[in-house]
Amino acid sequence: MVGKPSDSAAQMRLITDAPYEASTRVSLEGYVGKQAMEGSYDFEANRALLKIYQCFPDQTNMDCVVKSLVLSLMRLPRIDYLSLTSLLSTKMIRNADVLVVQKASDMLEAGRFKEFWAHCVSEDWVSKVFKVTGFEDAIRVHIVKLSMITFSTVSKPELQALLGFFDPTHLDKFCSTLGAACVAGVSGETVTMKKSAQNSGKGQAGPG
Repeated sequence: MVGKPSDSAAQMRLITDAPYEASTRVSLEGYVGKQAMEGSYDFEANRALLKIYQCFPDQTNMDCVVKSLVLSLMRLPRIDYLSLTSLLSTKMIRNADVLVVQKASDMLEAGRFKEFWAHCVSEDWVSKVFKVTGFEDAIRVHIVKLSMITFSTVSKPELQALLGFFDPTHLDKFCSTLGAACVAGVSGETVTMKKSAQNSGKGQAGPG
């Protein structure tokens, strides 16, 4: 018995067989919503949807555009976000939510992590714009990977600030779960990162 094709396979079939049909656009829009809800990701499908919007701008669903961008931002340091923004029209780029995503991208690319989390809190970015399951976790994993590359040890308060945690117990839990691939251990006020070719011989990051 032949099993039901996966969502990704089904979408790719639509993209291949009827790339610009209205039914394909509607299906891809629903698929973006599903990715946002489940925290899954399909770059090719999302790119295909933005290409449809390029050809038929009057059919653009900005909620789907924003979700596609946020999903791609969660894949840093991959260049998916940059690839998708190259498909946006001037009107899309000027959309208020797209501007927020771009501002967040600029901060994350520049390593301005504390500033990023401050805006998330002060402007309520997560509930208003970054409405994708797992967004904060994905960004924190990206930051802790960069921290491992940059430092051999990090003070606990500093790493807590870089990761946007306000409760130290949340940092402890993160270090033992999602951050376990990068964190060797926590002792007192010091977090020891796992050794890598990049952080060998590097010092500690302290509060600042």
